[in-house]
Amino acid sequence: MRTLVGVTSLAVLCTAGLVNAQQQQGGAPPPPWAYGFATPPDPSAPAPAGQSVGRGGGGRGGAGAPAPDTTKRTVPGSTASFTLAQIRDGFGPADWFPNDHPQMPPIVAQGRRDAMITACSLCHYPNGKGRPENAGVSGLPVEYFIKTMTDFKNDARKSSDSRKTNTNRMIQFAKAMTDDEIRAAAAYFGSMKWTPWVKVVETKDVPKTRIAGGMFIAVEGAEAG
Repeated sequence: MRTLVGVTSLAVLCTAGLVNAQQQQGGAPPPPWAYGFATPPDPSAPAPAGQSVGRGGGGRGGAGAPAPDTTKRTVPGSTASFTLAQIRDGFGPADWFPNDHPQMPPIVAQGRRDAMITACSLCHYPNGKGRPENAGVSGLPVEYFIKTMTDFKNDARKSSDSRKTNTNRMIQFAKAMTDDEIRAAAAYFGSMKWTPWVKVVETKDVPKTRIAGGMFIAVEGAEAG
């Protein structure tokens, strides 16, 4: 498996689980930073719906529309090249390393456009490692995977912070997926052994960050503190 993502934080994931349990027991609300936000949620605000699933394919035309970006992008170790529209295509995203994983079932490779279900491989990658803001799902027990999706479908699983858009999208996807699609995705990701691909480094000073898309991004040129 090749590495497409740099750094994430295990501590954040552990803390998120801890604060979720505390909230369920009537404790303090979860800290917003654990969910990729700078401020606490507004208790009176409704939970946002999942965002649009098709993020690629720009340049549909219209007054003032920018020309499509046809530049081919590459990543180290891959012989493939794709445009941004292909990389971000929610119903058939780029597969940089097709020989690094088994054959993907349709729900993983393409999703299902008629039900607005994004391809699993867009956010969780074909290798199941997941982008920094999404969960790693490779190596999960099949029955656990199915139970998780069933809980999403039945409104028994949600984020402690209702603004967590990717969790809200997963709920929408689970409700639209068939039992066969859920089991196919579970069997696919469960067939691949999980291997670490993130290196956690302890340091006295860390870069100043900004929040973008649920992730903490280092601010270029800022002093560490």
